[in-house]
Amino acid sequence: MSDDLATLAKGWVEETHAQVARELGHLQESMLERVDRLAAELAAAPPNELAEVEGVQVYAEAFLVDAGQILEQLADRLDTGLAERLEPLTERAEAGGEAGVEARMAMAEWGRNARHYLTFVAQYLAGYVQGGGVALGLMLELPEGLVERAVVTSIVRHRLMFAADRAELAATRWAEEVGAELVQVARRLSGEVVVPAASDGESTADRLKRLLAFADEHSIRIKKVPDDPSDRFLDRMEEQLIAAAEKRRKAQEATAARKERLAELLGFADKVGVKLKKVPNNPSAAWLDKMEAKLIEVAQKRGVPLPGTVEPPSEDEMLVTPLAAPPRANDKQQKHTGMSPAERKARVRDMMAKADKAKLDLGTVPEEPTDEWVETTEQKLEEVLKQRKSERKAARERKKRERDARIKRLGEMAAEAGIELGAVPKFPTEDWLARMEMKVASARMPEEDDEQEDNRAERLAEVLKKAAEADIDLGEVPPDPDRLWLAWAEGRVDDAGTADELIAAGEDPDQPPAARPRLVFEEGTVQERIWMMEEGELTVGRARGNDIQIRDDSGVSRRHCTVFEKEGAFFVRDNGSTKGTLLDGQLITDDTPVDNGARITVGDTQIVFRS
Repeated sequence: MSDDLATLAKGWVEETHAQVARELGHLQESMLERVDRLAAELAAAPPNELAEVEGVQVYAEAFLVDAGQILEQLADRLDTGLAERLEPLTERAEAGGEAGVEARMAMAEWGRNARHYLTFVAQYLAGYVQGGGVALGLMLELPEGLVERAVVTSIVRHRLMFAADRAELAATRWAEEVGAELVQVARRLSGEVVVPAASDGESTADRLKRLLAFADEHSIRIKKVPDDPSDRFLDRMEEQLIAAAEKRRKAQEATAARKERLAELLGFADKVGVKLKKVPNNPSAAWLDKMEAKLIEVAQKRGVPLPGTVEPPSEDEMLVTPLAAPPRANDKQQKHTGMSPAERKARVRDMMAKADKAKLDLGTVPEEPTDEWVETTEQKLEEVLKQRKSERKAARERKKRERDARIKRLGEMAAEAGIELGAVPKFPTEDWLARMEMKVASARMPEEDDEQEDNRAERLAEVLKKAAEADIDLGEVPPDPDRLWLAWAEGRVDDAGTADELIAAGEDPDQPPAARPRLVFEEGTVQERIWMMEEGELTVGRARGNDIQIRDDSGVSRRHCTVFEKEGAFFVRDNGSTKGTLLDGQLITDDTPVDNGARITVGDTQIVFRS
């Protein structure tokens, strides 16, 4: 299906609610028509027939038969309408494996429930009628002798229109249950991660157990869980669990796709007659691209046709590897053919001014920068400035969310304590929030006992420690804080603590992955570029095919050096380069260990190793 199944499901839910609304309108009309017909029959009946319960019962049971048919037809229409809407879901479920079986079972249950809920209404009505309750009630309420039809109609409607009201509740409940489950079923069928639905009357403790079981099922570690979590905490926990599990699912799919591609490339290598020295168990996309490029090159030299799954490289790809380092432009004899020297200098000055204004380090500026260096660095600077702007916006939004949460909690606590906060400013300051929180804290604080132990020093030390760990600004700390200030500060730290990420580091999609060994070019500057040691080895050189290709430094050899891992440690090896490889300024002759922060120099280019 081209459309997203979950999006379609939301549309089906809306259509189901719309059908229920239409059908309930028809139900009211049909039931009212039948009730009025019963009233007309009773108004026209001889008085002696209505003097006994048995006489009224005959008319009531005739009404019951028609009402039962009305409810049965409504259930059929609801079931049929839903089945027609869900035909795409049914087709998808046929080939959906375990999720498809669950989807078919859910759809069958929805159909049964439509009949079950409305049949229950019919049975309730039948018990009321057949038990004589309707007949006896009508007989007692109907005046003796001839009565106006309008009076009879009012009495009968009062006695029997409850059936339409109960049917409305049943159909509405059915539509809500379908709506609550349908989107989740569609998401599971699409392969998305879905937290199991809550049971009726689920308590906070049961919901927490359900979420923890979901986390355990997906091997997601939770950093902290309060003893008595709030609904807000559990809502955020559920959102983050779904995001983390979905990220893991996508990562597993990507890993499976890379392994499938690796198998294809290994088959291609056998066909070409290439023996691979080292193949990682879980290769990265960059490693596979590099392997494919080398196999294509060998295949073209040997005249071996490429398989259908492998495309020949474009002309641009033949010229440069995708992992090339930014141009160094230190060769003073390079020819400049685009910009004039004056324009080039002006653009460099503009970049330096922009970087200085934003308090950014532009990095090394060549004495004779090329057009390519200028254009590449300008683009990189704009990207960094855009990223910084985005980060500042995100920080403002995060601060606003935290402020809104504090205001909401402040209002709840004030209501509990019976305190009137007055009008909340449109843009409440930190000072206003602190004063209101202190006001509420003073009202909620129990009266002090003169004999109570003075533990303010310990509380102050603890709250300052927690505030520092959570990067919370408590403002000016009094030299001798009273219990009121300590209660406010502790509440402030606790509030911020519940706003932290709940998922363990590395599990939350919004958290950066744990630091891995890597090589960094122009570290900490606008020109910074990072290469991860994903496969335990990175080659550096001027030739195409190196992991890090340095094209514009004449002092770099074709295969200059290699940084590699061996038995858990990292080393650098010079590959017989013309000018040699320096490690922290010292020329290396053998495989030399590299530590975090070590500087590797090739030609005029310097790269930092980080672990």
